[in-house]
Amino acid sequence: MSFDLNRTVTATQLLNRKEMVRSAEHERIRRNVGKHSITYVEGSAEFEDPHTLRIAGSGGAYRRLRAPHFLIATG
Repeated sequence: MSFDLNRTVTATQLLNRKEMVRSAEHERIRRNVGKHSITYVEGSAEFEDPHTLRIAGSGGAYRRLRAPHFLIATG
């Protein structure tokens, strides 16, 4: 692995590399979530009480989830 600064890299190359790293990391996280049987829910959410989340999905439909604990990962 080289840590030398490449002064000839273009903005397009840099953005392509960023996307490649982002995609690989996203996939790694999804595999890890699945491996540990974590339910992944995407949407905008708010707590109704300490054990209930109200989640708005992309289509505008709401869903409520109840659990003793929640892990909220933003990114």
